[in-house]
Amino acid sequence: MFAVSGIAVLLFLGGWETGFVVPESIAGSLRGWEINLPFVPGQKFGLGAYIANLVGGILSPEQRRRVQEEGELDFAYQSEAGRFRCNIYRQRGSLAFTARLISEQIPKLTELGVPAFMHELALKKQGLILITGPNGHGKSTTLASMIDVINRERYANIITIEDPVEYLHHHQQSNVNQREVGNDTKSFGEGLRRIFRQNPDVIV
Repeated sequence: MFAVSGIAVLLFLGGWETGFVVPESIAGSLRGWEINLPFVPGQKFGLGAYIANLVGGILSPEQRRRVQEEGELDFAYQSEAGRFRCNIYRQRGSLAFTARLISEQIPKLTELGVPAFMHELALKKQGLILITGPNGHGKSTTLASMIDVINRERYANIITIEDPVEYLHHHQQSNVNQREVGNDTKSFGEGLRRIFRQNPDVIV
């Protein structure tokens, strides 16, 4: 379904059911993602219907139900090309879709340029750490890097509640349980309400 060409990392698809004209510049960029978009630059086609067909093929029945009832959905999609964080949403009565490629390698804190004390902070056995900031500024990546520090250097039971699960952590020194809202737990609130019965050392 998704095949990444070159260094493309982000895809936007959106349009009206009646169709829109795809500029040559956008057409070239989209062809870097080999998803067989049925368009000819300068001609109109119904992108909304195509998105429904395209994304419908990778959604579970429960996810399709949520899109129909709630009008939007965050989800992760794994293919041979890599792992993607996706969002499908309604706009002007049609569907729009975005997909962002998630790196398979979790970066080290030193690679992110964060203060050196963050490594020591991640190894503290008690406390509350808040990572805040605008969308797309590295909050999820920073958290993943801190989890990786704990996973490599501490014995701990780590439980995450994510929407969706982005970076995949493999058990090392720690046990990492990643729970996805909608698939593994009903909501953030429900997951947190029950989490202390799961004997966590670290909650994300």
